Amino acid sequence: MNTDTLQLIGQIILIGLGPILAKRGISIGSADVDHVVGGFALVAGVIWKFWHWDATPAAPAATRPVTIPITKITPLLAIAAGLLVLDGCLTGCAPLQPGADPIVVRTEQTETIAKGTFDDLLGIDNANRAFFATNAPGFHNFCEWLRQPQVVEETNALPRCSAMLASLDDVKLDYQASRATSNELFTALSTVEGAMNQANSWLTVVTNAPTH
Repeated sequence: MNTDTLQLIGQIILIGLGPILAKRGISIGSADVDHVVGGFALVAGVIWKFWHWDATPAAPAATRPVTIPITKITPLLAIAAGLLVLDGCLTGCAPLQPGADPIVVRTEQTETIAKGTFDDLLGIDNANRAFFATNAPGFHNFCEWLRQPQVVEETNALPRCSAMLASLDDVKLDYQASRATSNELFTALSTVEGAMNQANSWLTVVTNAPTH
């Protein structure tokens, strides 16, 4: 097994396990390190993958990174995808606690997953904003949209991604206290889920971009 293949295995492991750790969470003692470890793993994998990305296709062949045939990486991609699917099944198939309100459970799951997704996405862009602004402007512009300050609770200014989550949590609490309807909670939930789906789409794009 050559060096290129070993590096590719390491990249796939980091990129595949990062979202799982950020989504499911792990703890060390009393410290919750899910987003830290998961985000670091994903960002490290993506930075490693992009490290040798030659943004000038006209470069001499001798200076271009080695291209690994797709047949060699397909099993690795399948394993990474399988881990994500298995993780999603374990989370999605978990039974509700007795008396739990399904919409509240869905809201709380979305809050956790969306925060991890936004953190991972912005972490990737923060690693090299100038690079992504030039080579992946759509991705970078979406990250900038997530960063735009928004006023919540009348006086607090938060990045849009954090503001959406804060607003969703406020509506959830109002719903639990019978101050908001299920339709209002669904509306707030749909807003966050829409942004989260876009973020996941961009994660797929930037973690599968060509490295040559």
